[in-house]
Amino acid sequence: MLEKVDIIKVVGRYVSLKRVGSQYAGLCPFHKEKTPSFYVDPDKGVYHCFGCGASGNAITFLSEIEGITRREALSILAEEFGLDISNYQYEKQPIIYEVLRESAKFYKSQLVKHTLIMDYLKNRGLNSGSLAEWEIGFSPDKYGLIKYLIKKGFSSEDILSSGVAISTGKEIFDRFYGRIIFPIKDITGNVVSFAGRVVEGGEPKYLNGPDTKIFKKSEVLFGLDKAKSFARKEGFLYLVEGYIDVILMYQEGYKNTVGIMGTHLSEEHAKRIYRFAKKVVIIPDSDEAGMKSAEKSIFSLAKAGIDVHVILLENGLDPADYLQHGKELPEPITAFNFILGEKPKDPVKFSEKLTKAKNFISILKSSDENLAIFYLGELEKWAGTKVDLGELSVREVIKKSNSSLANLDKILILGYAYGFKGEVMDILSRLTAKTSLQHRLETYITSGKDFAEFFETLKSEEASSVYALNMERDEVFKVLRRILTQMEVEDKVKRAKGDIKALLEVYNIKKEVGV
Repeated sequence: MLEKVDIIKVVGRYVSLKRVGSQYAGLCPFHKEKTPSFYVDPDKGVYHCFGCGASGNAITFLSEIEGITRREALSILAEEFGLDISNYQYEKQPIIYEVLRESAKFYKSQLVKHTLIMDYLKNRGLNSGSLAEWEIGFSPDKYGLIKYLIKKGFSSEDILSSGVAISTGKEIFDRFYGRIIFPIKDITGNVVSFAGRVVEGGEPKYLNGPDTKIFKKSEVLFGLDKAKSFARKEGFLYLVEGYIDVILMYQEGYKNTVGIMGTHLSEEHAKRIYRFAKKVVIIPDSDEAGMKSAEKSIFSLAKAGIDVHVILLENGLDPADYLQHGKELPEPITAFNFILGEKPKDPVKFSEKLTKAKNFISILKSSDENLAIFYLGELEKWAGTKVDLGELSVREVIKKSNSSLANLDKILILGYAYGFKGEVMDILSRLTAKTSLQHRLETYITSGKDFAEFFETLKSEEASSVYALNMERDEVFKVLRRILTQMEVEDKVKRAKGDIKALLEVYNIKKEVGV
């Protein structure tokens, strides 16, 4: 059935592909990498990444990249490529999904009958629209849910395997009884678990469902099913800690918000975020625990190649409290500046901060060496001393910051700014290995986007280095033509080999243009 689907066309909307023999290669969209390890085979209609192991067909790719169900992906492909899917047999979902769907219905139906609980939620800032949209519920007692599910035909084994119930050996009862219920959904919108919050007193304040066949706390982010499309549109995600924080952020218009569920941000969380946003703004709770959690999240996100910033709230407030006071969110600071903070007088604390900053820069250099170099210089200013970071020593900082590759990026950006798209694309097409910035340039130009949109994606340090060149239009054009000529010369040299006539032509070109 998928023979009609052009997988190169499908994948090519998200990945810049180059032909390599009978296959096509590009940078994997599912993890951060510098060298292409993602291959697409048009004859077999499949893709595979040798870096992270992602593989599948056009349905799988569209489902994973867009965070939609296989059924939705197939429908999109059917419409585009004229597939007949009327007799297609969809894989039946495991019964655990049905148990969780029915549990969500039960909990939701109970909330409307408990006005005091609704009053509590509204006092926390949630409006009626949010209660409905997020399907918030309530579990009034130990056995109401169990009776409801058994009446629906589910066995005790089905109920226990879903994680909503606990068994004493003699009876089973609702794990979340007496709590406000927040349905936790996977990226496609299926309920995969629940979280329960006590109303007054009691521990723990939040109770998460256990890991099951379809739910792993270390992989699921609360609200990502809603936030994913907004993250792509805005170019980044907000990351907060609490369920109510996420809902209030969404309610106040910050719809690109997700939350971790009472646990630290894992590498799997970071990889999942990377699929939808390359930048994250963390808004931690302003207590000590919130600061420590934010710091751990920064390192997990940086390892995934994500640009991290932090918004610091007034002391004692979490995002929900802050928004309830009607305040606008402050401007974010870089993760690096968050890690550094003020220079402590205590030598032990100073050493700890220095070590953390060095570790952060070491992680950063694998994905953005130029920014790592910049931060190393900032760290030395902060510390008031030389900082040895192996390959990124100060001597190498000077050498690498003046490298031809860095200068090439700046020239290409100015070429785009002045409208020399043809020359810029010609140069990019001749590069055998591209930087992440060069890949971004190529994507923006081919998609017909305005230079202003691309320039907005640059970090302040990158934009500053472009301003520093201060080159006129004609000067930029001459440099672009010179680069192209040099590339042509190198190509001719490779092809000429022992051909005297061809080598003489190369010599004359070099003499004429002075390369």
